[in-house]
Amino acid sequence: MMCLTERDLRLMVLLLDVNYLSTSQLAMLGWGSPRTRAAQKRLKVLHDGGYLDRFRPVRRIGSAEWIYRLSARGWKALTSQEMVDGSRSLQAGRVHQHQLHRARSPTLLAHPAPRGRRRRLVR
Repeated sequence: MMCLTERDLRLMVLLLDVNYLSTSQLAMLGWGSPRTRAAQKRLKVLHDGGYLDRFRPVRRIGSAEWIYRLSARGWKALTSQEMVDGSRSLQAGRVHQHQLHRARSPTLLAHPAPRGRRRRLVR
């Protein structure tokens, strides 16, 4: 079992509270800069260790940054360290997979708005 740092545990508690954060958001919160190679490496270690889940949204051009959430193993680590109340459910407040799929659906199209107005998303 890998050694979790205080920073790892704090970021995992934050992910439990907000559900999802991007690499740059976690880097800013944990390391003070949105572009920290150390943050990217540590988040990968936490993911490879099973403490975080991650996905990368599909883009037409280029690639998006990783989006992280707490995994079941991460939840167990937090409860064993008494960082969270063990009676609280990991699934409470969690977005379901079908909602994620719907949010990333290619059927959301951006239509140009009349002059001076913002573009709006329509289905």
